[in-house]
Amino acid sequence: SSLSSSSNSGVEICKTKEAGTQYICVCHYDSVARPISFTLKAIWNNDANESNDTFGTATLLTSGVPVDFIMGRNDADWFAIETTKDGQDVKIDFSGFNYANKGSLSFSPDGESGTSFSGNTTLYVHVPKAGKYVFAVYPNYYSDFWAATGSFRVTATVLDGDANEPNDTLEQATHLPIGTDATFSMGGKGDEDWFTFESAFDGGESVKMFTLQLMDLATDYSDKFYYDLYAPDGTKLMSAMEIDIRHTNVIACEQEGLYALRLYRTSYTSPRSQLRICVQEGGADPYEPNDTWLTAAQAQDGQPIQFILSTTEDEDWFRIDVPEANMTLKLQSDSTVYYRLYSASQLEEFGTNRSLDYEDFSGSYYYQLGEPGVYYMRFTS
Repeated sequence: SSLSSSSNSGVEICKTKEAGTQYICVCHYDSVARPISFTLKAIWNNDANESNDTFGTATLLTSGVPVDFIMGRNDADWFAIETTKDGQDVKIDFSGFNYANKGSLSFSPDGESGTSFSGNTTLYVHVPKAGKYVFAVYPNYYSDFWAATGSFRVTATVLDGDANEPNDTLEQATHLPIGTDATFSMGGKGDEDWFTFESAFDGGESVKMFTLQLMDLATDYSDKFYYDLYAPDGTKLMSAMEIDIRHTNVIACEQEGLYALRLYRTSYTSPRSQLRICVQEGGADPYEPNDTWLTAAQAQDGQPIQFILSTTEDEDWFRIDVPEANMTLKLQSDSTVYYRLYSASQLEEFGTNRSLDYEDFSGSYYYQLGEPGVYYMRFTS
């Protein structure tokens, strides 16, 4: 390995596989002669967890109790913790990084691909079935930083799932009565929360409209997860719909029976969240018809607009009146939309072929408006 005074304060810890004489070769990359000095120090049995280099020799952790360990250059430390109920989460805190002890470590659940981190970190994982959860930690040799070695601390804490657990499969799905809020907890990486709701036609209906709402998400966008929607016949209607703040979506149900929602996370670092989900009957858009700029709905400064993009072909247009020059347009959206901005004069002269700006965004968006006048916004999904 390479070592310098700038990498981890010039300190490297290597692990020996067995007792006996060890040899170290010291060299440098250029041809310039230079003095080199270094100190070797043997650390005998300083890591009480060794030998825990394999799945079968993993150190068993107690929930909430910190354990110190030493990470060597060619080391891998395995740990395990027992969960007692199906659908529990494990919160795993790693600490010990500082100005003198830095670099990057890799986290590997059950020896599979996981994630890397280069500072004090909290990870969340979901354990569908009660039993022993095992993970490994080792230096990350593929980091932009150097691979971390030194003394670190790990604390694993078992957390109970919500009242719906286990609902990690379609067969275990929690049924949502129409119009009733349900509280749920979006767990750690690996958690899937399945919900169903029923579509039943009245009279000669061939389509039933419902509105899905996800509420109580953090305003800093840390509650990031996704959902898929399945029809009663198993057809996937929506895939990987991203959620990171309050979300509303209208669902056009063309079949009778149970529709299924699969909510899931892809990140280890998203915190557990207590959220609400609700499916309500109906989905009328109060601004329709506003599918062209000539029928655009008036947008009021500072007032929220809740509109519906019912299909990928649907367009919703809104008009904004700008009283002064050099004002800034700020848009905030709770879901990802495709947006174009036009001036009235552009539309009159060029139609929709020329716009001031366009953006695929979620969250906050800003645009500096040069001249006062009438502007139009077009939204599509």
